[in-house]
Amino acid sequence: MIKDLRDYIDDKKFRLTLTDDKLHLVNYDKVVTIDSTYVSLLLEKKVIMIKGEKLTVLKLLEKELLLSGIISSITFA
Repeated sequence: MIKDLRDYIDDKKFRLTLTDDKLHLVNYDKVVTIDSTYVSLLLEKKVIMIKGEKLTVLKLLEKELLLSGIISSITFA
């Protein structure tokens, strides 16, 4: 049980969770752009581009971002 808890706390893997109107991103490297129609993040040598409408930041921590709004596309380049 303690190992499971330690693995959860020390988790460094990138995760993206999309629900009906929310997008939760964890363990990215850097936020590049945030506005109401476009968000971009750096992840290692890739850029994550999120496009949509009425994008709103609900939570912004060092390695965690929670967005709400109408997500139209998520692209990794």
